[in-house]
Amino acid sequence: MDKRRYARLVARVDITVKRMGDDLTDPWTVASKDISAGGVGIVSEKELRNGDLLRLDIKLPDDRMIRAFGVVKWMQERENLYTASQRDYTAGIEFTNINDDDRKMIDDFVAQAKFPNEGQDNP
Repeated sequence: MDKRRYARLVARVDITVKRMGDDLTDPWTVASKDISAGGVGIVSEKELRNGDLLRLDIKLPDDRMIRAFGVVKWMQERENLYTASQRDYTAGIEFTNINDDDRKMIDDFVAQAKFPNEGQDNP
């Protein structure tokens, strides 16, 4: 049984990440593995740690931008033969602060991708 509160979609969207409280590290771009109104799974070439607080600027496919804040709930290092570092990291980010309109925008994006004809009249 899935304990998730929000529907999750396996999808790639670009996300700019900034570690909060770390003025020495510039923001960097990551790709999502999946996304929901409650959080996002990402792949990053930079290491993250459980408990890291992040600012996330999420670009949806229709170019809408969403600003959210979240916490790293889990992180896993993996071998990657396609990057110079030959390492990357997957992480699960739970949103801790996102406005209601942006959360709904993500929820609508997930629902539309999963059920593209929902709400349309069928002849």
